[in-house]
Amino acid sequence: MHVRDSLRLGVALMLAAGAAPLAWAAVEAGTVLYAFGQVQADGADGARALRKGDTVYAGETLRTGNGRTQVRFTDGGFAALQPDTRYAIDEYRFAGGDGDDRSFFSLLKGSVRFVTGAIGKVDRKSWKMHTTVATIGIRGSAGRATTDGETFANVVCHRDGLTVTDLGGKELLLDPGQGAACGSRACDLVDTGSTAGSESQEVVLSEEERAAYTQGETELAVGSDVTLLFDQAGGIAYGYSWMGQNIADIDHFKHVAIALRNGEPIAGVDLEEDQTSTGFLAVDLDALLSSSDPRVVTGVQQLIAAVDASDLQSLRQMPATLSEFDQVGDFSWGGWSNGYILDGEIFDYNGETQVYYDLIRLQDHQAVRIFYGPKPDAEPTGVFMATYDQLGDFFASSASGNAAGTVSNGELQYVFGMNQGWLYFDVNMDNGRSYSTEHFVSASNFPLFNGSGFALGSVNSPSCHPSCSTLVNGAFIGHDATANGRAAPEFFGASWFIYETDDGMTPNPVVGTVGGRLSGTAPYLP
Repeated sequence: MHVRDSLRLGVALMLAAGAAPLAWAAVEAGTVLYAFGQVQADGADGARALRKGDTVYAGETLRTGNGRTQVRFTDGGFAALQPDTRYAIDEYRFAGGDGDDRSFFSLLKGSVRFVTGAIGKVDRKSWKMHTTVATIGIRGSAGRATTDGETFANVVCHRDGLTVTDLGGKELLLDPGQGAACGSRACDLVDTGSTAGSESQEVVLSEEERAAYTQGETELAVGSDVTLLFDQAGGIAYGYSWMGQNIADIDHFKHVAIALRNGEPIAGVDLEEDQTSTGFLAVDLDALLSSSDPRVVTGVQQLIAAVDASDLQSLRQMPATLSEFDQVGDFSWGGWSNGYILDGEIFDYNGETQVYYDLIRLQDHQAVRIFYGPKPDAEPTGVFMATYDQLGDFFASSASGNAAGTVSNGELQYVFGMNQGWLYFDVNMDNGRSYSTEHFVSASNFPLFNGSGFALGSVNSPSCHPSCSTLVNGAFIGHDATANGRAAPEFFGASWFIYETDDGMTPNPVVGTVGGRLSGTAPYLP
């Protein structure tokens, strides 16, 4: 039984028996923004797996094995747990500053990056993080703490200031960029060599730029917690208008870094294996300057220097919003809309660095959609057919933005060993048009595949008589799963577009993504 349900039952039984009600109940502390791999919460009722959207409660201990998680607390605070970490929510109460708010944690083992919220702004003593050898306090802050759970703890201040108190009661004051190394006897002040912590570089913004990033309780890009997921496979689908033309484009990739802030993607960085080019798709370039990867930082700096000042201002003031986002296991997908997104590439040409970029304006139903996840373990061996069935909700839109729709009945039948298969899905648009698609696909470079096909459209689809052409790019995602005794990648994703027109003459392609999970395998008999 869930801890919250068991507490409610206990209160009900006591009231029925005429006893006084309990003076405590499970207190909601925060929400899981992102969970990848082995992530769980240990509480009074045992352990439960954590997924995006789950609630965490005071008294629980968050635990990561071979996984990561990010949590947003109800006061606006934030914690990002690295692999092999145990982080206890010892006490938590947030009632909007009534004088009894408190936010007490214990880092039992591992590493956590944190941003404090409203608790502590009135009384800094109401926020604390304990380790076995030191207690961390705040001066309105963000930072990182790491401990082995026994004899040492390291603390780095990313913003504003921290206090670190050793077991003997001696307190150190940390400014941004400073750190403390604590043992069983004392804490020593160390300099990390950075004004923004060991994993980031200082970004200097003007007051106007800072104001552009301040929206309600949203964190500034400077000093915010940005995580890069390297070695991701996936794909992208564009649908937008440019100089009076409706543009549709699709692509797939096998070595992209996905930048996440608070668990949600803000950029993709295509790191070519030969290192001759670097591609960027971003709604927030400045946030990527905090990356620890020098190639990413250098590329962003080159992009910012090359982008027209007015374009850069548009991106900063009205970035596209993540209007769609979901994840199942290793597989994530979503889409941006209603704002600007920058598509850029930096490459070497005859020994000179060249920069190309396109600032895309998304309006109405226009969207840029992505899917991604870790590359598969290895290409499956043997010859067999694997079937993948659609999971979750996927969406479509016209390049002009005048219509939106849903994707259903997605299915991939793929013959590993022959590296070819068939992809099917249906699309239903809100303008009354619908399509039933079929594509022949083949592997170009595992885990990638691509292909083409046709869409049988409804009567009021002018170009679909008897059919209209389609293109698809896809990728296999995630670690191996086993079905019917055979191992294959657990997920697939595909970006696609249908060549459609509004009036039989003006192109207005329909663009979207689809993905599925391994549901079965069988011998393949040609």
